[in-house]
Amino acid sequence: MLISRTLALPVGQGMLTYATSSAVITTAFDIPPIETTVKTAREGGTQVVPGPVLEPEMSTWPDFANGVAQVLQIRADSNGIDNSWIAYNKPRDLTASHGGFLLGLGLTGHLRKMTRWLIYQYFDARHEPTSVGLLLGLGASHLASCDPRLTNTMSLHVHALLPHGSRDLHSSPLIQSAALVGIGLLYLGSGNRSMAEVALSEVSRQCSSEEAPTEAQAYAFAAAMTFGLIMLGRGGEATRSGDPLLVSRLRTLIDGRATASEDGPGGLGRAKAVKPDLNVTSAPATLTLGLMYLRTGRQEIAGILEIPQSANDLQFVRPDLLFTRTLARSLILWDDIADSEAWIDSNLPAFLRSPLGKRQRDAPSLGVQQTLDLARFNILAGACFALALKYAGTARWSVHSLLLSTYDVFYARATVNGASLRPADRRLPCQVLTLSPSLTASTFQQRIRLNAARSCLCVVALSLAIVMAGTGELSVLSRLRLAHGQHERFGYGVQQAVHMSLGLLFLGKGLATVGNSPTAVAAMVCAFYPNFNIDPSDNASYPQAFRHLWALAVEPRCLIARDVESREPVYLPVKVKTEEKGAYGSHHLISPTLLPPLDRLVSVTIDSPRYWPLVLDLRQKRGRSPTILDHHRPLEGIYVKRRAGYLSYADDPKGNRTLFVKAGLANGLPEADLGSMSIAPVAQEGLASLRQSVAAYTSNPFLLAFVRRLCAPSASAPAPSKDLQQFCESALLEGLVNDQPQLIALYLHIRHVGRLSAAAPHLLPAVLMQNLRLALDHIDGAAGALAGQSTDDERRSAALLRLSFLRETTDAMTAPFAQDLARGGSLRTHLQRYLGDVGSKPDDQTAQDELALYLTSAGVPALPVLASLRDVVLEARAYLGGQAGVGGQGQDAMLRLLVKATLGRLRNGGHTMACQAGDRDLGWVDAALEVWR
Repeated sequence: MLISRTLALPVGQGMLTYATSSAVITTAFDIPPIETTVKTAREGGTQVVPGPVLEPEMSTWPDFANGVAQVLQIRADSNGIDNSWIAYNKPRDLTASHGGFLLGLGLTGHLRKMTRWLIYQYFDARHEPTSVGLLLGLGASHLASCDPRLTNTMSLHVHALLPHGSRDLHSSPLIQSAALVGIGLLYLGSGNRSMAEVALSEVSRQCSSEEAPTEAQAYAFAAAMTFGLIMLGRGGEATRSGDPLLVSRLRTLIDGRATASEDGPGGLGRAKAVKPDLNVTSAPATLTLGLMYLRTGRQEIAGILEIPQSANDLQFVRPDLLFTRTLARSLILWDDIADSEAWIDSNLPAFLRSPLGKRQRDAPSLGVQQTLDLARFNILAGACFALALKYAGTARWSVHSLLLSTYDVFYARATVNGASLRPADRRLPCQVLTLSPSLTASTFQQRIRLNAARSCLCVVALSLAIVMAGTGELSVLSRLRLAHGQHERFGYGVQQAVHMSLGLLFLGKGLATVGNSPTAVAAMVCAFYPNFNIDPSDNASYPQAFRHLWALAVEPRCLIARDVESREPVYLPVKVKTEEKGAYGSHHLISPTLLPPLDRLVSVTIDSPRYWPLVLDLRQKRGRSPTILDHHRPLEGIYVKRRAGYLSYADDPKGNRTLFVKAGLANGLPEADLGSMSIAPVAQEGLASLRQSVAAYTSNPFLLAFVRRLCAPSASAPAPSKDLQQFCESALLEGLVNDQPQLIALYLHIRHVGRLSAAAPHLLPAVLMQNLRLALDHIDGAAGALAGQSTDDERRSAALLRLSFLRETTDAMTAPFAQDLARGGSLRTHLQRYLGDVGSKPDDQTAQDELALYLTSAGVPALPVLASLRDVVLEARAYLGGQAGVGGQGQDAMLRLLVKATLGRLRNGGHTMACQAGDRDLGWVDAALEVWR
C-alpha cells in the first residue's frame, strides 16, 4: 500500500511545483524516476530497503504522470523551447515519462512550434503513452484554434472521422480517447456542428451488450467530454435551431427515452443502429448536457436531469448517477448556486433531508436505508463540487466553512467505527481522531457504503482545495494530512485524490490559483471527475492522462510587491477594489497575496504609511498586464519604494523602530523644524539615537559621511559649532523623512548664503539672491494652490523646501536693507539716483554690489519697465495737477496703486522684464515717487 501511495504522488506534485522554474535549454531535460526506496529507522541508525520491482503495466502511467509533473515546473514564458529542443530531448526508445513530457509541454503552450514531420515521427513509433500525451498536448497548445492541419492529424486516430471504407485502426481505445479530447480542445467553444455530431455518435459506439470493449466507459467519457468542450456554453444561443435534436439524442443516452424528433429528417440516424448501454453512456452524457448549457439558466433543460422524488423511484436510478445529475443541473442553473446550507439542502428531495448521520427508525429494511444513504452521499457530493466550481480560487470563507463541515461528516461516514471531526475539535483534527487499527467492512452492503462514502469524501476534499487553491489554508491542510496518513485503508485512486487536493491547496507553491471561466470549469470537470482508478494500470473507466487537464484552469493571480532597489518581495498591506454586478467592494490584503478574479478588479492601492503611495487603475486592462500580476516573471510585480526613515515590516513589525520614534517625533516632522537657521526644535536625545542608527535607514555614502563629520564627529576630528551641528541634524532628519537626501546640501548652502549676507552683504552675488527669491515665489505659489485641496504628502512633495525656512532666510538677508532705507542711509540715496536718472550707478564698487543685491531682493523691474513706469507716473501727475486725489486718498497713494496695477498687467501679459516683481514688498516705489515729479 505504501508503494501505491508513492505511485499516486506525481499528479499532486505537478500542482505543487507548477510554473516555479525556467528551462535550461543548453542541456537535456532530466526527468528523475519515481523513488520507491524505503528508509526505516533502526536501533543505532537507519536501514535502506530497496523498493520492489514493478511490472511495466503498473509503472507506465505513474511514470507518465511524473513526466507531466516535471515539465509543468517550466513557466509558460520560458524562452528557447522550440522544435529543435523537443527533438533534442527525444529518446531513442520512447518511454512513458517522455509521453508525459510532451503533454506537459502542451499544457504550457510550448508545442505550438512543433513541426509536422516531428509529430509524425512520434506517431510512427506507435507508442501508446507517447501518442496519448502528444494528442492531448497538441490540443491544449492550440486551444480553441480550430486548426485544420491539426484536425487532419488527430482525425487519423478517430474511426468516425476516417473516410468510408478505411481499414481498421491499429490505435488502442486509449489513443482514440485522447484524440477525441484533443479535437474537443482544438474546437473548444466553437459550436462546430459536424464535429459535435461525430463526438455524440461516438458516445454509444461499440457499447452494445453483445460486444463491449475493455475500455468502453473511458471511450464513452472521452467522446462525451469532446461534445461538451465543442458545445461549451453554446446551448443557450437562440440562433442554434438544431439544438433540440442534440438534446433529444443526449436524453436517449441519459435515460433511454427516445423522442419523435430522432425519426425526423434531421435525426442522427447513424447512432440508432445500436441501442446505447445506459450503464456506460448515462453519466458522461449527463455531464456533457450540463457543459452544453453551462450558465444558461434553462429550467426546461435542467428538468431533464430530474432527481427521484420518492424512495420507490430511487430504485431505478444508479446512486452514482445522482452525482452527475446534481452537478449538471447546477452547471445549467449557475446563478442559483449560493454559498449557504439552504442551497445544499435544496438539492435533496424531501424524503432525503434527514440528517446525514441519523438512520431513519421506520425504514423497512437495511437495503432501503443503504439506498437512501448512497443517494444522499452522491447528491451532497455533487452539490459541493458545483459550489466549488462557482467559487473556484476565491477563498471565500462562507464556502470554506460549509465545505469543511461537510467534509467532517463524510469523514465519519468513510470510517467503520464512526470517528468524526467534532465541531469543537476542528482546530486540531489530527489529535482528536482515534481510529481503530483494523477498519474492515464485514458485509457486502457495508463495503459498498464505505467505498461510496470514501469516493464522496474525495470529491469534497477536491472541492475544498478548488475553493482554497494556492492559499495553503491550515484547517484544510490538517484534514488532508490525516487522510494522507491512511494509506493502509485507502486505495490508489483515493490516495491520488488526496494528493491532488494537497497540490491544489499549494498550487504553484502558493503563486497561482484556479478560475471559474467556462474553460476552467470544463477542464476541472474533466480532470477531477470522481471515477477514481483502482490501481496504477487501470484505464477502463477513466483515462488517467485526463487528470492533468487541470492546468487549463490555472490563472496567474498572485500579486507580489517588490522593493524597487533590492527587487525582493516585501510584506505590504494593499487595498483591492472590485466590482461585481455593479456593486463595488474593498478587500484589505497582505502582499504577497492572491487577488480576486481578474475580471472583477478595479484598482490596487498601496495601503501603508511606510511606502510611497501607488494606485493601479485596472478598470481598462482588468489587471492582465504581465508586468504587474504575472507570477511567471520572477523579478516583476508591483515595484514599491520604502520611505526613508522606515524599516520594512519584516525588520520592524510594530513600527517601534521608525525614524520618528528614534527622533522623538511621534506625530511626524514638525512644520517649522527648520524655521530657524541656528536652533532646530527637535529632541536632542532623539537626535543622538538617530546619529547612532542612521545606517539602518539608508546606505547612501554621502549621508553616512555627513553624519560622521557634521552630526556625530569623532573625538579626534574637528567638531563643528553647536549651532551648525544642530542645523545639520535637522537637515538630515528633513532629508531622510522626505526621501530627498540631496536637499541637505541645498539647506547648508542657503544657510551659508544667509550668514554671508548678514555679515558682509556686498560680498554676496546678486544671482544667489535672485535664485532664492525665485524658489520662494515658486514654493509659495505651489503651497497656495494646493491649500485645502490635497493630502499632506502631496503638499510636502510640491513644497520640496521648507517655506518657513526660506522666508526667514530671505527676511534675514533683506533686514539690513530695510533698516538703511528707513533711516535714509546711503542705500536710499543710491536708489533714488538710480530711479530718478534711470540706470544711474554709484561710483563705488561696494555701493554698486549693495544696490544690485537690493534691486534683486526687492524685485525692482528692468530698466525699460522703469522708464515706462516713470512716464506713466509723470503723465498721471500732470493730469491730476494739484488735486489731492479721489475718494479721500492722497495723490501718492493713488500713484502707488497705479504702479502696482501696471506691473500686474505686464506680468499677466507675459512681460519677461516685469515678472520678477511679483507680489513682493514694493517699498522701492515710495523712493521712486519722491523723485518722479
